[in-house]
Amino acid sequence: MRGAAFGLRQSMDTVGAVLGPLIAILLMWLLANDIRAVLWWAVLPGILAVLLLIRLPEPEHARTPARLPLSRAGLARLGPALT
Repeated sequence: MRGAAFGLRQSMDTVGAVLGPLIAILLMWLLANDIRAVLWWAVLPGILAVLLLIRLPEPEHARTPARLPLSRAGLARLGPALT
């Protein structure tokens, strides 16, 4: 599950790295090279992301107690300690 989530995040990062500059070039062309207007347009996705984070509830996670990789019984099966 973590690998799939990481892959999704990386693919979204790549799409944003490609589409972001293309949209900025398009806006520069449409807005007659007004860099301030283009930068204000660039703020909108960030504001939308923050509003989504505030609005959407955090999913509940099932908490399971941590399990140690070794137990006393497992160590006892290894045999007596060599000292």
